[in-house]
Amino acid sequence: MKAEPNKVIEEIILLRSKMGYSSTALVSYLKDTYDINVTRAYELIKLAREKMGEIYNQVNTDVLKDSILFMENQRQKAVGEGNLKLALEIQKELNKVNQLYIERSEVNITGNIDVRKLFGFEDDVKPDDKKEGDTK
Repeated sequence: MKAEPNKVIEEIILLRSKMGYSSTALVSYLKDTYDINVTRAYELIKLAREKMGEIYNQVNTDVLKDSILFMENQRQKAVGEGNLKLALEIQKELNKVNQLYIERSEVNITGNIDVRKLFGFEDDVKPDDKKEGDTK
């Protein structure tokens, strides 16, 4: 049975999103249903993935904004119920999302680092810049 590529792509999206078909299951389905070879099946699956991404981006344009609004509503509800500990925890998460909170990290360096070599300063020393007694 011959099918229009756009219809097949829509069917792939439906099978992938609602029925949970894997890529290999989709390839088998397309071969059995439409007699599509493996290479073409993978091309159609790739096109379906791209279309799903486009649809997702159109629908979820303000994901971060929605998430922040949800957390703010939860904080307000917690304050209203007198659960100040929960409200504080929600505020901490909001601060992280809004990049107001920087997690402390510690860097420990062991050993010796030759900064002159690391940044190439050793090569910049001219022969006449050397002092008397320098062997380098």
